[in-house]
Amino acid sequence: MNYHSKSLSSGSIKKEEASFLYNLIIQEKPKIVLQVGTFLGFSTLIIAEALKHNGAGKIYTIDPEIPHLKISNPVDIARKACIERGLGDRIEFKNGWFSSVPYSSDKAISLEVIGSALIQKIGTLDFVFIDGDHSIMSAISNFAVVVNFLRVNDICVIHDVCSIYSVKQALTAILSDKWIERMFDLSILKGHDGLAVFRKVNEYVSVRICIKDKLTQKPVPGVILYSKTHGEKAVSDLRGEIYIPAILAYKYCFDIIANGYKSLHNCCVSLDTHRPFQEYFFELEPE
Repeated sequence: MNYHSKSLSSGSIKKEEASFLYNLIIQEKPKIVLQVGTFLGFSTLIIAEALKHNGAGKIYTIDPEIPHLKISNPVDIARKACIERGLGDRIEFKNGWFSSVPYSSDKAISLEVIGSALIQKIGTLDFVFIDGDHSIMSAISNFAVVVNFLRVNDICVIHDVCSIYSVKQALTAILSDKWIERMFDLSILKGHDGLAVFRKVNEYVSVRICIKDKLTQKPVPGVILYSKTHGEKAVSDLRGEIYIPAILAYKYCFDIIANGYKSLHNCCVSLDTHRPFQEYFFELEPE
């Protein structure tokens, strides 16, 4: 791509890392790629070109499309380049925040957080490239969202882990979680900005709570699961499911509360550390 100012490319992936990313896509042959942070589309096009080389695959790239470096919408440049390179069938652009809203401007607040919903719609992830908002909380939450959707041998790459202090801090916080160490192999390319490559090698104990109407056997959305021990609340989705993404205790106890149904109190599930995934079913009786 021909851009008129070096300032436009200052926030984009550099040659060594771009080459590494391209070759990694060629090697891994992912069918579904998720990118957090589109900006001018340098890395988006690199990934799409590698998918084209492989003869299969699509990248979904998410960006809030807010003004940056005096450009009203950097993603428009990416869209134009996508068309010029004939990559329209490889790239799908999505407008919104991925996991959180880091800014307080009217434009930022008006945008939806679409990460989890998009992943559920896509169904599976093979490869994730995180290069979105670089605040500590955004970098951590972006990674936290995708962790639960990655399967064994899937890869998540985080950009700027060597050049941006807040991303360095986020990586340190992520690695302080002992479960991340057990779940992933990590390698770091210390190029101009740095790439952290997480490859998932193990599942970890996780629990899905499924809640149904006792009479109709239909899922019950909007159910509140409340853990008194941890002081946390979770809400069931349209499928009546609540996902507990990490081991909080070997025994997890909670109340189940829903409008129009009799509450269930002191429900407990035991977490078996030898099983990578567990599922529990609860039935609610209408009032």
